[in-house]
Amino acid sequence: MTTPNPITELLAAMDNDPQLEEALRQRILTRELLELPQKLADLADMVARMAETFDRRLTLLEERVDGLADQQNSTNERLDRIDGRLDRIDGRLDRIEADQGVMRGQLNNLTGTDYERRTVRGASRIVRRYLGVRNAEVILAINRPDGLTIASLLNDSADRGIITEDDADELDRADIILRGSSPEGDDVYVVGEISITIDDSDVDRASDRARILQTASDTPTHAAVIGASISDANRERARSSNVTVVILNE
Repeated sequence: MTTPNPITELLAAMDNDPQLEEALRQRILTRELLELPQKLADLADMVARMAETFDRRLTLLEERVDGLADQQNSTNERLDRIDGRLDRIDGRLDRIEADQGVMRGQLNNLTGTDYERRTVRGASRIVRRYLGVRNAEVILAINRPDGLTIASLLNDSADRGIITEDDADELDRADIILRGSSPEGDDVYVVGEISITIDDSDVDRASDRARILQTASDTPTHAAVIGASISDANRERARSSNVTVVILNE
């Protein structure tokens, strides 16, 4: 005789009676465990919805990034075009500045040349007033043919070794040379440098060239600088070099 197995009989009964199976499940499992499948299903559904939302937002973000990239590319292209235009403008401005520099140089040259011409024209009166030299005549001046008198003197002195050829060339570049007489009636020369703004080089050239002429001619020679303005330092430089400063008002 076979001994009945309660577990086997119970399982068979549960297979035949679903309500019995559900009743046993509720007896054995807690409510939390019973609700767990539904909660897992709900959680899975929520995760799916969140993933869908995140995917949509990510897609929107990618579209915005792509849009920003396109805008940046467009901006870069515009900036490149602007840079090119600015480069062309800079080139034109450089050419304009260069042209203006040339024009200023030409204007300065014209202004300086006119100043020198007017100074040479009144040189006899200038040296009479400031140096006391009387009856002065211009024997060499810029923008005028070389005076034969000074040329002969320089050539003869160089030939006799009194001055060097370099000295003769240096004196031949003087702005103006005059010959006249002192108040006592003795012969004198004046070597002058003419510049609207007198600088240190004008002072030094006048001093050096007057020394050369005095050596070549064995005649007292004054050095002078003639202009419209001079700094205090260059005025002191002229005084130390025994160079007369003549400031002419325009």
